[in-house]
Amino acid sequence: MDELSVLIVGVGVSKHGDSSAGKWVVKRLMGKTSTGVNLMEQVSEGPFLLECWRGYHTVILAGAVSSGAKPGTLFRLEAHRKPLPDLFLTKKANTADIFAAVERARAEHLMPPRLIVYGIEGKRFKEGDKMVEDVKDATRNVAERILLDLRNRLIPAVAH
Repeated sequence: MDELSVLIVGVGVSKHGDSSAGKWVVKRLMGKTSTGVNLMEQVSEGPFLLECWRGYHTVILAGAVSSGAKPGTLFRLEAHRKPLPDLFLTKKANTADIFAAVERARAEHLMPPRLIVYGIEGKRFKEGDKMVEDVKDATRNVAERILLDLRNRLIPAVAH
């Protein structure tokens, strides 16, 4: 990978309501990125995430969180700068593995130079649940913000 390579990972579990928010973000980005940006959907398996992002300069993770905030609330965290807050420890939103992977990468000096985490506050996480409309809207907002982040940092992310 070259230094401007970008990996965007949508983390979540399909058909588990709001838990699939990260995967929706990636679906919304398909066809809107250019060379140097790779998109991936992933179930939240922490050790696999470490392998996925090896060699990338910038990694962006998107997924559902459960902190008690209003559904659809967005969190943008620069994980390469400081540890993730405890809202990523919840098993309800399947984000405990993300937290573990990021903090393990930090401890073992395996962190990519830039690691951005977008969390979308969810409400429904059980198998068969439908995604809350505010969460669905937030997936569009996160996709737009990711594209804006990439543009502002002069990373070749947007097709012209």
